[in-house]
Amino acid sequence: MKLNLEIDMLRTFRAVHEQGGFTQAARHLYLTQSTVSHKIMKLEKQIERKLFHRTTRRATLTPEGKILLSEAQEILALVDATESRIAGSQLSGNIRLGIPEEFACGQLPDLLAKFRIKQPNVKLEVNVGIGQDLEKSVKNNQLDFAIIKKVTASTNSLARQPMKWVGLKGLTNRKKIPVAFFPKPCIFRETAIKALNDSNIDYEIVLTTTSHQSLYAAARSGFAITVMAESDCPKELVVPKTWKERPNLPLVSYVFCHQKNRAKPVQALQKLIKEQLKERISH
Repeated sequence: MKLNLEIDMLRTFRAVHEQGGFTQAARHLYLTQSTVSHKIMKLEKQIERKLFHRTTRRATLTPEGKILLSEAQEILALVDATESRIAGSQLSGNIRLGIPEEFACGQLPDLLAKFRIKQPNVKLEVNVGIGQDLEKSVKNNQLDFAIIKKVTASTNSLARQPMKWVGLKGLTNRKKIPVAFFPKPCIFRETAIKALNDSNIDYEIVLTTTSHQSLYAAARSGFAITVMAESDCPKELVVPKTWKERPNLPLVSYVFCHQKNRAKPVQALQKLIKEQLKERISH
């Protein structure tokens, strides 16, 4: 049997083993659990062998999985060494990156940490802020590039996904719906308010915060409804379609805002972010 094993699948396989489960591996790799599961299922189908014994808490290797792990370790060690020789020592310089607050809470830190390890000669400075402020900082040459969100379709989109109303469904029965947002200027705030006004839905802003975790807490506690990107939404908090007056929300696009002339370290980091973001949102 001739196998054409993808390096990415082998990395995921190794991570599930080393981290002890699919949820832990997803967190470690900056992926969703469904993405990790999809990769392992694809690998098992390709080699026609079951690789893990799964329980609700752990994933342990089958005998076939142990054989593959031994081979995968050798392959990945060779690939890592080759990548390091080709790219690792060639990059140096500074990167000033701007990211949205929700990315800082869970989407990018692992990736950025790995980039710093692979590129020790690159100084990375990360600034967290609101999209429009980050865009202004790039234009003023205070940042080299930033990840920002747009509701208009763009040919330069890194990825696109739906916006979702998030909160406990009982709140939609109130005469005035309590809502929570980031402060102005915020694309999610502006889009949600426009949708509510266009649908003639009465609302009151009960919380304005710069913290993504505060928005989660407000939604989870039943204090307010907010709007988030689909990949950031806990499934149990997505407002169901039974909310008859639920305003439609557009897709949100993620794009790079960057200087005209991009240094090689910037291009390398952008490539990694683009690959991870597309993969995370595509499942």
